[in-house]
Amino acid sequence: MLVYKGKTGSGHARLILIFGFGLIGNAIVHRLEWSNHARLSHFDLSWTDAQLRQAQCSQIANYIASVSAASPCELQFVWSAGKGGFASSELDLENESDSFKSILNLFAGLQPGQPSVFHFISSAGGLFEGQTLVNDGSMPMPRRPYGEMKLKQEELVRQIQVFPDRLVKIYRPSTVYGAHEFSYRSGLISHLVWNLLRNHPTTLESNLHALRDYVFVNDVGRYIVKQIQRGSQDRNGLYYLVSAKPSSIFEVKQKLQRLVGKSLLYQFSNVAENDADITFCREVLPCDWRPCDLNYGLSAVLRKTRNAFLHGSVA
Repeated sequence: MLVYKGKTGSGHARLILIFGFGLIGNAIVHRLEWSNHARLSHFDLSWTDAQLRQAQCSQIANYIASVSAASPCELQFVWSAGKGGFASSELDLENESDSFKSILNLFAGLQPGQPSVFHFISSAGGLFEGQTLVNDGSMPMPRRPYGEMKLKQEELVRQIQVFPDRLVKIYRPSTVYGAHEFSYRSGLISHLVWNLLRNHPTTLESNLHALRDYVFVNDVGRYIVKQIQRGSQDRNGLYYLVSAKPSSIFEVKQKLQRLVGKSLLYQFSNVAENDADITFCREVLPCDWRPCDLNYGLSAVLRKTRNAFLHGSVA
């Protein structure tokens, strides 16, 4: 967990606690630092040892209390942690669920009267797998343990809104893509780009024509930081961070081949296919959400990955 400090619009201090530094978490951190938020501290949080995690949460609570006692501040928790995905079983997700509950309990136990916001990053794909043209009236119907966990987490995080001065913001990004990093799970597009540069085949667990909604991770990070900066000023609690412009893997493959100027090698996995379409209507987009075009995002991923490849900074 990383701790950042900034200022609210009224000049009061804002304390931001980031839980999780995967694809989205790193984009949030980079955007915070770009917008002049200072990194104050960091804390370890055990993913597997419940007793150790409880002690670590107590340490974090004491730290928050000491900072708050020194000067009034607005607290912002950002949950962007998670190792699970579509292929995860219920057993795979147990540690993630338990860790999330620990942090939610920490948030709910904050001092009464302290303005606090909990930013929870959910999953539009996990919630709406197999649904097309999802709109404001569509109900989540998860097909897998991963989606069921995300829906349960949304329900849990909403319950803390009954506390005074507690605000919850839930983000439902679709298929988020960014440049390949080996320290965390980064998705199909990053592997397509990386393997294209190396002339390696990519194994697909879906058919080439399955429709997905792709959003660039920098857009997601930028938007969430904007909501952090707004704090409790924006009371809307649910944000679909989607493009509403579905694309197939075949289309992505064609775009990448044109950008690089060579063919992409691929093969199909013999495991169960992940071929259900997931698409969204434009009406669900937040009015101030401006996702970039897929061509722009793919070009940005290619530039960053090619630079890392040429400098040998990834293996």
